[in-house]
Amino acid sequence: MQIAGALALLFLVLTWIALRSIDAGDRSLDRILVALDRFAMLEAAIDRDALSARAGMLRNYDTMARAGRALGDVTDQLRAMTVDVPDEADVVARLAGLVDQHSGFAEQFKSNNALLQNSLAYFRLFSGQLGKSDDPATVAAVTALDAAMLQLTLDTSDETAQAVADRLERLAALPPDPNPADARLGLIAHGTLLQALLPRTDEVLQALHALPIKDERDRLRTLVLARRDALSEQAQQLRLVLYGFALILLGFLAHLARVLRLRARALRERAAFDHLVASVSMRFLSVPLHLCDAEIEQALGEFAAAFAADRAYLLQVGKSTRLHLWRRNDAPLPPAGWPDQVPALCAALGVADMGFVHVARIGRLPASPQRDTLAAAGLAGWLCMTANDRRGTRRFLGFDALGPGRLTETADVGFARVALDVLANAVTRQGLEEERARLATRLQQARRMETVGAFTSGIAHNFNNLIGAILGYSEMVETDVAFGGRIARNLREIRTAGERARELVSQILAFGRPRHGEQVAVRVDALIAEAASLLRASLPPTVELVVPNETIPAIVMGEGAQLQQVVLNLCNNAAQALTSAGRIGIAVDLHEVADKRVLGHGTLTAGPYVRIAVSDTGRGMSPEVLARIFEPFFTTRRAGHGLGLATVREIVLEHGGGLEVESHPGHGSRFDVWLPQASAAVAAENVPPAPALDRLKTILLIDEDRGRLERHEEILAAIGYEPVGFSRPADALTACRDAPDRFDALILAHTGPAAELTDFSRLLHASAPDLPILLATTSADGVDASALAGAGIVEIVSRPLDPAGVATALRRCLEPSGSRV
Repeated sequence: MQIAGALALLFLVLTWIALRSIDAGDRSLDRILVALDRFAMLEAAIDRDALSARAGMLRNYDTMARAGRALGDVTDQLRAMTVDVPDEADVVARLAGLVDQHSGFAEQFKSNNALLQNSLAYFRLFSGQLGKSDDPATVAAVTALDAAMLQLTLDTSDETAQAVADRLERLAALPPDPNPADARLGLIAHGTLLQALLPRTDEVLQALHALPIKDERDRLRTLVLARRDALSEQAQQLRLVLYGFALILLGFLAHLARVLRLRARALRERAAFDHLVASVSMRFLSVPLHLCDAEIEQALGEFAAAFAADRAYLLQVGKSTRLHLWRRNDAPLPPAGWPDQVPALCAALGVADMGFVHVARIGRLPASPQRDTLAAAGLAGWLCMTANDRRGTRRFLGFDALGPGRLTETADVGFARVALDVLANAVTRQGLEEERARLATRLQQARRMETVGAFTSGIAHNFNNLIGAILGYSEMVETDVAFGGRIARNLREIRTAGERARELVSQILAFGRPRHGEQVAVRVDALIAEAASLLRASLPPTVELVVPNETIPAIVMGEGAQLQQVVLNLCNNAAQALTSAGRIGIAVDLHEVADKRVLGHGTLTAGPYVRIAVSDTGRGMSPEVLARIFEPFFTTRRAGHGLGLATVREIVLEHGGGLEVESHPGHGSRFDVWLPQASAAVAAENVPPAPALDRLKTILLIDEDRGRLERHEEILAAIGYEPVGFSRPADALTACRDAPDRFDALILAHTGPAAELTDFSRLLHASAPDLPILLATTSADGVDASALAGAGIVEIVSRPLDPAGVATALRRCLEPSGSRV
């Protein structure tokens, strides 16, 4: 209460001083000065109008009258504003008297000048008439009078006035002229009036200007300015007093302000970070899978800004390695080996599984290999948080400071922990979504293979026989008909349709066939050269094929036949887009993709890429057609089957690449194929892992049919695995629980309802979380991909087991994998 009372008293004192320090009198003084300025302006306006009227340039006196009234009003305002200041009031009183005299002189001037201007007008009229007289003496006298009168208007001295009088007498002494007699009398009368009126008018004008109004006005201005200076000095003294009290108040509140500032800062940081975490978490809940990597990098950037870092990264080490990296626009890329060295560095520093390491300034560390590692990475400060999940995957969230300054404080450990949890959850969700998408793709492939397999096995053979019969009989009949006739043309159309039908069957079989062959190193220049030789033999002579002359040392990993099919399909599609003559171009260049890039078809992760561009000068495509060209069976040509570009898309996506298409009607088209460029190390290892890698791998096999179980065991043994079969699921579950590390993979035959299958798979997955589970089924209908992913199922194979298919699936599950984003 005492502090509150003291603060209230201090507030009242400061308020009083503040009110006293406000120059309230300055506004009234400013009004007086403004009135004086207006007074001077009005006085000058009256004087100016008087001079203009004297010179004959002002024909009416309305402006002089308005200025006179306004001058009186301003004088009254000055009298009212200075009534409380005696010295100023006396000056205003004298000024008011001068204004009255000024008004009197002005009125007298207006009267005289009006008569003067009237007489001058008549004088000029009569003078002009007499100047046309036939009497030379009269003309000479009038001319002399005009000259003397002109001089009098400029100089109203007595000598000039006497000269005018002499000229008037001379004119009057001339003999009378009967014709212009009235003009001479009028000229003499007005000349006599002007002789007296001009000096008198100038005397009034001189008296008007001689009034000491300016002296009194300046005296009043001096008094007002002196009073304003005094008030300003007083206000300045009060401001100094107020400043002193403000310093006292500042000292009184310094301690409280410091405490409040620290608390407010902590609350702001906590609130800002909580808001950031909530915002990032909400975005992660709704982000699509293909944008998840970009969202993680954006979240890293936002967390890095919160920690004042130049670079941020999330490194995941376990069964697979994944790195998400963010850096400021002007920050350099991390050197080679960083942040790959972070796990070893944390281990050397003794950071626990859920540990935290903070180095505010690298230079202050004692000499050690760890300091050398951090210095070699170009760091000035480093912050790192680690965490492990139940599957043994270890994650590292690091922040790098490249310049001197505060990276963060030790009290921010909780912030880093929350940031790591948010990003770890996002990466986990991304992995689950990728697994679900992969299973969905496998499920879709299995269903498509079921459909295509059922179709081809049921009718393809008979259909081809029918086509063969149609083509054979058509050729036989063609030999019996006249060449060029209507029947011959119809037979050619029948044969053409049959050949298209045979090609369509082949394309359907190729499109539905899974493409999981061996990945080898493929030289792009050799691929293009071989494709060009095939195309030159098949393209019409009106089509020019342009291929690059220079050799680009680019290598991609893939199946050479499929990649060649991509180039051939695109070039054939380009040739069909040409109306007659035209050009098809093939270009190859290398690109380094710094950040994730979303193409029209497919998404590129960061890394080196080879771009193969196929362009043509054909008719182009409309946006509506461009949106559907990769759909299976979509075509704009009567002879097309709509599977060429769909096959291109599937092959490119299966090779980890992407497609970008640009086309405009009438301006041709361009297809860009982006394929990941293989590094030198990967290219050197262009042979797939030897089958010995799969030797001695133990596979747990479950199938309730004893006979089929034995056949499946024989298949697994033949391809180099050690099978352990169970016909009772309960026994298999017990064996898995008793020795989960005994088995390397598990194959579960689907013989019951889908719900029972997923429930049993969840039990197996809970017993051995790291054990990959493969589902062997005859039909993928009714099986949900999300349910399979939740049950731990990572692959789908056909039942009965196909040796090649199950070998490929097992190799995919058991080989170590890594990815870098």
